[in-house]
Amino acid sequence: MALISAILIFLLSMGQIVLNLVSSLKVKDFVDYLVYSGALAKFMSDQNPYHFLYGQLSDKIPFNYPPSSLITLLPFHFLPIKTGEVLLTILSFASICLTIWLAIKLCKLKVSLPIFLVICAFFIQTFPVKFTLILGQVNLIVLGLTFLSLYFYVTRIHKHSYLLAIILLGLASSLKIFPLFLLPLFFLKKDYKFTFSVLGIFLIFNLIPYPKLFGEYFFNILPKLALGGSSPNFYDQSIYAFLFRLTSNAVISKYLAEGLVLALFLNILRVSKKQNLVFSASYLLALFSIGSSFSWQHHLVFAYPLILILFLQNLNKIKHSLIHIVPFLSIWVVLVLHFPNEASPLLSNPFLASYQTITILILLIYSTPKLKF
Repeated sequence: MALISAILIFLLSMGQIVLNLVSSLKVKDFVDYLVYSGALAKFMSDQNPYHFLYGQLSDKIPFNYPPSSLITLLPFHFLPIKTGEVLLTILSFASICLTIWLAIKLCKLKVSLPIFLVICAFFIQTFPVKFTLILGQVNLIVLGLTFLSLYFYVTRIHKHSYLLAIILLGLASSLKIFPLFLLPLFFLKKDYKFTFSVLGIFLIFNLIPYPKLFGEYFFNILPKLALGGSSPNFYDQSIYAFLFRLTSNAVISKYLAEGLVLALFLNILRVSKKQNLVFSASYLLALFSIGSSFSWQHHLVFAYPLILILFLQNLNKIKHSLIHIVPFLSIWVVLVLHFPNEASPLLSNPFLASYQTITILILLIYSTPKLKF
């Protein structure tokens, strides 16, 4: 009975999202997918993809991804746009379920199939996941590749597990640079071979297209992205955006945000030798999901492994008393919550406008090892 109920919950969760995505695709294409496909078209015609804007006529967006993403996403260039969007959606659904399964395995917990399906259903219903899917973003695929790499690295279940871990993390970082922030963990563990092999794959993939793209992205586009804007968009859930909404001062907000992120980053590195690698990696992914100069709500999916691990650690307590599930349900409600009206008077309150940032920040501070400098 429990399994049937769990399957029903999972299918209803998936079905609701799929219906919305199908309805959306009938009207227009996914915005960010059009950026990928447009940039690939320019790249394949020997044009510089960084010199154009992409997307719908009313919503033109620049291509702000590393050159390596053009190689990794190249197979999508040969597919019709609708087919590519459907394939990306399927891969994204598979990736979030895979990430949840891998996190459970890496935590060495025995979770029944009904609980696994319910957890998947809960996370699929959160707004950052919906936002990622409706935009046609690659976040969930990057997250899945990253955790698959960690799984092979930690378990060594195959004679080629170490090599697979290197390749998978290299692929993940070629799509988005987020996974590169995990390399200091391996470096501090004195696994220099792994660290420099992943970095080597990343650099090779970025130099292959041609050096001009490499130079333009890393010396022009990336520095501008790192600086960020003075007035954050509503969908920006970065620490900087929260502090700016509080102070209305771009300089103070920038330095405070950078100082906080640096302190948490250095602290987790300080204890990383004694900490579980999966926890440290999940912590860093969550930190940088809100710690970059701007973090759109779809970036928050990178915080999900930390949320899941904290939930799984309390799973046995939940079995004995339902009161222990309240924090998880509260976090889930916050992540599901979405204000469709950006002009709502409620959002003039900086705490409401940054409600997801604050949730992730509390989790980071709650789960961080004691600060010692």
